[in-house]
Amino acid sequence: MFPASRSLYRFLLIACLLLLGQSAMAQESKNVSVLGESKGADALRVRRVLILHSFGRNFAPFTAVSSTFRAELARQSAAPIEFLEASLEATLFAEAGSETPLVEYLRALFTKRTADLIVPIGAPAMMFLQRHSDTLFPGVPVLVVAADKRRLNDLNRSANATAFGISLDLAGIADHILRILPKTSNIEVVTGNSPFERFWQAEFRRESQRLTDRVHFNWLNELSFEEIDRRLSRLPHDSAIVYFLLVVDAAGVPYEQERALDVLRRNSNAPIFGIFDHQLGRGIVGGPLYPYQEVSRESARIALQILNGTPAGSIKPVFLGPAAPVYDWRELRRWGIDESRLPPGSVVRFRSPSMWEQYRWYIIGALVIILIQAAMISGLLLQRTRRRRTEAELRESQEFMELSTSAGELGLWVRDLVRGDLWMNSRLRSLFGFGEKDVLQFSDMLTRIHPEDRARVMTRVQHAQEAGLPFEGEFRIILPDGEERWILAKGRAANQRERQDTRRMGAMFDITPRKQAENDLNSALIEIRSLKDRLEEENLYLKEEISEVKGFDEIVGKSDALKYVLNRVEQVAQTDATVLLQGETGVGKELIASAIHEKSSRSNKPYVKVNCATLPEALVESELFGHEKGAFTGADRQRKGRFEHADRGTILLDEVGELPAGTQAKLLRVLQEGEFERVGGSSTIKVSVRVIAATNRKLHDDVSAGRFRQDLYYRLNVYPITVPPLRQRREDIPLIVSHYARQIGERLGKSINEVPAQVMREFTEYTWPGNIRELQNVIERAVIVSSDGVLRLPEPLGPATTIPASENKTSNESITVSTLDEAEREHILRALEATGWRINGPKGAAAMLKLHPSTLRFRMKKLGLTKVSGYTPQPEKSKLH
Repeated sequence: MFPASRSLYRFLLIACLLLLGQSAMAQESKNVSVLGESKGADALRVRRVLILHSFGRNFAPFTAVSSTFRAELARQSAAPIEFLEASLEATLFAEAGSETPLVEYLRALFTKRTADLIVPIGAPAMMFLQRHSDTLFPGVPVLVVAADKRRLNDLNRSANATAFGISLDLAGIADHILRILPKTSNIEVVTGNSPFERFWQAEFRRESQRLTDRVHFNWLNELSFEEIDRRLSRLPHDSAIVYFLLVVDAAGVPYEQERALDVLRRNSNAPIFGIFDHQLGRGIVGGPLYPYQEVSRESARIALQILNGTPAGSIKPVFLGPAAPVYDWRELRRWGIDESRLPPGSVVRFRSPSMWEQYRWYIIGALVIILIQAAMISGLLLQRTRRRRTEAELRESQEFMELSTSAGELGLWVRDLVRGDLWMNSRLRSLFGFGEKDVLQFSDMLTRIHPEDRARVMTRVQHAQEAGLPFEGEFRIILPDGEERWILAKGRAANQRERQDTRRMGAMFDITPRKQAENDLNSALIEIRSLKDRLEEENLYLKEEISEVKGFDEIVGKSDALKYVLNRVEQVAQTDATVLLQGETGVGKELIASAIHEKSSRSNKPYVKVNCATLPEALVESELFGHEKGAFTGADRQRKGRFEHADRGTILLDEVGELPAGTQAKLLRVLQEGEFERVGGSSTIKVSVRVIAATNRKLHDDVSAGRFRQDLYYRLNVYPITVPPLRQRREDIPLIVSHYARQIGERLGKSINEVPAQVMREFTEYTWPGNIRELQNVIERAVIVSSDGVLRLPEPLGPATTIPASENKTSNESITVSTLDEAEREHILRALEATGWRINGPKGAAAMLKLHPSTLRFRMKKLGLTKVSGYTPQPEKSKLH
């Protein structure tokens, strides 16, 4: 269990170090001779190797290859190696034209840092390099790593390039499944929808064609990850799953390989088989797995030849031989697969030892301890002088026996603080990845502790040892195969009563499942918190943007002109026809639109209002149709647009004539086909929305001038309704004055009981260029200055002006700015012009004015501030002097 003597151990250690030192010196001398025999001092110059990843750093197969390749090349090379790395993110560059920014980026990054060797990992990186190597890295040798033989057929060896790849047998995994599960009639193939994955799916389909008479294949590349997960959880009993790759699902969402596999493994009701050896132990049953670590080690050897001067084009490409069948014992047990069905030569890993295999040394040790205990008791009768020592050893043996009898899955250890020896039982050796015959020191166990936890654990152990206190703590360990596990350790001095801390003993528990459960719970809580925040934000959006529908109760008047409009509303409301509301600013087009919605069959569905004139031009498409996460700077999450929020309901596009030309085309598609895509997205979204458009402009004039699409105009002008100006329905003015005087008075805490005839005459005879909105503002000012229940004008209205009834245009005469609203308007206008009509953000008008963006939009709407073709019209004003 422990070495015979410390002297012998030290002698062996020194001898090994001397041998290793001599070997390293000889190898270094040999490498220096090869590299520098003709180059002198240049032999040990820094070699620069550029590694190009096909995908991001979360693509586990290529990340493992890159890590081992760097370590092996650095170890084998006598000269120092500088590694440069870049990720091409091949899933983002489906078309050659989209690679231009990436090419410019790589040129700027590596032009002044010339590489001695370029190592593309994966076929996408190789093909990118073949298209652009002359531009980016002329004359630099190329070593392609981890690409399949199919993709290497087009390798241009005349361009000083070679490769170390593999030959994937895609149909071989299906053969293995049918061998060990002969009743399988359905195989689900999990793969993504990127160009890289679609290529391999096509190869898989072609090679597995010969098996279609025995088994049915389902290809899941056109499903989102959530749909794949649901499908795998409901498979029939005669199914099996092949997990190939899942870089990007059909919804365009990228996934981390191991994370996706872990989710599918938990939820699927059929065994999962894989392709690559890094997937073993992460949820797959196994299969003919390709060892990527061997690829990277052999690639490092070829890379060293090229760095030593051998032309890459002269080295014949090498391909790894057939994959070896490797299986996970735990997954075989889980799915009830008999090992006798496995192919000859199969390797089964993660096998749990039997009870006898696990505890035989413990039982033998316990029996030996009992015999030693008996001998020690006999010695007590013969040597009373050694009584205290024997009693202490007996207590230690008894404590050890108590631990041993309740060991179960515990890992037991005993440490000699003087000699540094460490004993572990079989369970603890297996947990830490040590062999049964390994002679261990305490330092060996420390090397397994995660570097981030090591200093903390050593400090606490040292403190407990010096204070004579028990030790208890949690930490992570990293096994030789890279697996990470959580450990709970408890320990104390073996003979605390006499304070002779020469030995310590304790137990360790594997608490990885508990930690994983905690992490999953934390992730779930974070996701719930994110969903809660998102729900609150969308709720706030709905509160701000989805108006309460009002009906005819808010429309005051009895004139024939108004009755005609309401009759038109009744006629069209029950249909889904598109309505175009026309009329001057302030005539009440929004009330008419609300009435149409309330009278329609969609009245209990959303009613969304959009003022197209106030939307920033750069974000108008995002506001109307939504955007995907990452679609543009600041798009940190997916957001639904106004059309999605209005689905099955009604949307009012106020000031529709202000839409940019590009947005007009997308709006035409929604009107014609009821579908659109979010900004930055590729999935088509279908909606059922009733569209009501409103404008104070003559759209047919804009069509003639080329400012508005003719086809969109015809689609909007299905059922036009012109809302008459106030001057054409003067008989409604007394009713409107009475209505608003009472309503505004209640809001301001005043009771207006009388409107003098002279005041009503002025109201009736005035032309109201601002229509009802202007009338409402004048009434509000009149209520403010009235104090005895009698409505009085603060100042006389201007002289009456007769305007023909056919005229549908707001007067453009100059009006003196003299009211508080006008001063406020000028102040807001200057802020908007200074910020380029940007409302949100730290440089927007809302921040400059120290207002909430929603408040600023409300004030802009009330004051009639809109951005129209670079010209800001004056608001509706009374002619006060």
